[in-house]
Amino acid sequence: MKMEKMPIEGYELAHLKQDADGLVDSGYYEARGRQLQAQAIGDIFRQAGRYLARYNLIGLAK
Repeated sequence: MKMEKMPIEGYELAHLKQDADGLVDSGYYEARGRQLQAQAIGDIFRQAGRYLARYNLIGLAK
């Protein structure tokens, strides 16, 4: 979709990444979404690891 025809109200379109044809670069945003998802999953595992380490330190693990 051409950027000038995008129905976005209240947002500047200048900050959007464009490909060579002047279209929104969907590949960039897909990759960025995967990166953010991986970071979120990593944060969940880190938090679970901290919880399990704390659980083992206080001697509740059998």
